[in-house]
Amino acid sequence: MRLHIYHALDGEIVPKDVTHVIVDNNVTVIKKHAFALCELLVSLIMRDKVKRIEEYAFYNCIALRFLRLSKTLEYIGGYAFDQCESLEALFLPSTVKSIEYCAFFRCPSMRLIILPHDIDISKVGDGIIVKTAVYQIAEASGVAFERNRNMGDNYATVESIRRVYEWLIHHMDAALFHKLCYGSSVTTKQISDYLDEHGTDSALAIDTIHGMNPLHMLSMNPNAPPDTILTLFKANINAANVRDNRGKTPLYYALYHNPCAYVRMYSYLCEHTNTIENEIQSLLVIADDDSDADDDSDADDDSDGGGTPLHILAKNPFAPASTIAALLELKMEAAFSPDNEGFSPLDYAKEYNVEGLVAMIAVLCNHRNSTVPMVQKKVVEHSKKRQIQD
Repeated sequence: MRLHIYHALDGEIVPKDVTHVIVDNNVTVIKKHAFALCELLVSLIMRDKVKRIEEYAFYNCIALRFLRLSKTLEYIGGYAFDQCESLEALFLPSTVKSIEYCAFFRCPSMRLIILPHDIDISKVGDGIIVKTAVYQIAEASGVAFERNRNMGDNYATVESIRRVYEWLIHHMDAALFHKLCYGSSVTTKQISDYLDEHGTDSALAIDTIHGMNPLHMLSMNPNAPPDTILTLFKANINAANVRDNRGKTPLYYALYHNPCAYVRMYSYLCEHTNTIENEIQSLLVIADDDSDADDDSDADDDSDGGGTPLHILAKNPFAPASTIAALLELKMEAAFSPDNEGFSPLDYAKEYNVEGLVAMIAVLCNHRNSTVPMVQKKVVEHSKKRQIQD
């Protein structure tokens, strides 16, 4: 793991082996080619002073999966995210006013993006979503770029560009609750007001494009506050047991995109296992191993070595230490559980999240009387495994 703090300084060179990035609070522009060819970059958190992402800023960041955009972002340059092959979604803020040509070109996994409703389409360049999953959805809906014969194959007609981008603005209009949950500035009050007006059953609404309910969308939204996610979760807990068209539950998305909310939902489930419905109790198992959720797709790649949620959080340098400690408190034995690679959450925290490691050790020390037998058992198991290997 290599963490980099990006300052956007003149002559600043981002290491090509960087895996995680935090953009400094004072940065207003992500410069041209800033992270280009950083093929190991997995996640980036952008602070809210960033107004512009220049062209080719994230070109060929093939491993990039998690990206929190600035809530005041206004401009996205040409080819800014070209060949970000692992990026599934971009939660665009309503402040975006201009997107240049091919901004999201060749992002085959990108299936979720909604243009701001008041964006001037004339300021959105040609082909921004060509060769993306969401463009395939558009084509299936009968909307596509049409080549301009007078200008060659590299240009689309103005009318077809307008139709595609109108579709990008409005394609989720039939799922208004989902669009609310997509918003970069979504609040607990907005969620509560919607539930009060439309009833808690609205939390079970499924959109026809992604097979998601609103909790899926909110859990995937990196801008959603934990309290807001928990409010929707509590409103209709049955929504947490639903799988989308990728076979994933809202808990799965929260684990990767909103770890604090994940732990709070997990804690709530643990506290109410005697009162909630039987099918909801299965979430405690599903959350521990989501690798069987989608046997006939590539979603198995997300299983992260067969680890527990504690493994996932321990490998997340952005996960707060208090959140990791809270999850450990719920399931103490998970600290010593090996994944398919033979590593425990303690092993991963040592490399990826030192503050989380310290917090985990503190929890274990506070419960040393109950954890000693666990440690002894793991030592014996590890010794036997080594003897077999030798």
